Amino acid sequence: MKKKAADTKSSGRGVVWSLEGFFPSFDGPEMRQFKQRLERDIAELQEAAAQAGALRAEALPRWERVILAMEDAGARLGHLGAYVECLSAADAANEAYQGEEALLRRQAAELEKVEVDLLQGLRDASEEDFTALLAREGLAGAEH
Repeated sequence: MKKKAADTKSSGRGVVWSLEGFFPSFDGPEMRQFKQRLERDIAELQEAAAQAGALRAEALPRWERVILAMEDAGARLGHLGAYVECLSAADAANEAYQGEEALLRRQAAELEKVEVDLLQGLRDASEEDFTALLAREGLAGAEH
């Protein structure tokens, strides 16, 4: 059974949110490991996107892998961001949370570099190659 992202409990102080569905504790080993893996994956993704080159028939498998990895990294970055935003909303003066928000903005900017490389690779793609990319099984539903 999958854990909920956030649970609530009533108390004399109102609603108390539990964020243990995200991570057991802020900056605990699980969160640090998640962040390290995400940072490593974004760096590897940047390298893969830079090497993806122009969208051509022979590059379709490489492009598919990069797009799927970018989607996965974006989802994980969103997961971490939602967690930190909840913490910050509850304690806006907490400098550790503010620092984490700044780090997340930097990681989001790093992930955006991947999109720039992909857009450059799409610039001269033929309609045929673009259609072939969208037809790949792993990208089903990605037409938009």
